[in-house]
Amino acid sequence: ADKVRRYAMELITLGLLWHNFHDSVKEADGDRLVRVWKFNLLVFKAAGRKNYAIEALNLILQVNYLLSPRESAQVKWSRCINNTNLPGRNIPMDLYLEHLNRRLKTALRNIGSNITNNSVHAASSTVSCCY
Repeated sequence: ADKVRRYAMELITLGLLWHNFHDSVKEADGDRLVRVWKFNLLVFKAAGRKNYAIEALNLILQVNYLLSPRESAQVKWSRCINNTNLPGRNIPMDLYLEHLNRRLKTALRNIGSNITNNSVHAASSTVSCCY
């Protein structure tokens, strides 16, 4: 029974941590994102996820010590994007870039064999301005 209780408490804790992370992204709260990454560093280290732990440590060190105050603020507050203009609808910047890549690849596939440097440039300009 004690193991079940510990497991349930750990599951709830990690679920709330994940929810906090997801909510801080949706609200584009840079300060809270960095705080959550500090907790994630410990979770990744305990779970043996070395690469994720190193990335979390890099972010924390950059924001707090290595970057200038201007660069630190830029890293903190430019991690999310809101392309709907509705409050609480932000998405991570890397997910946004994945969406753009998918749209560009679809546009290039639709061009077919008529692909040229000019058509690639036109497609990439269209995708980046319309989404």
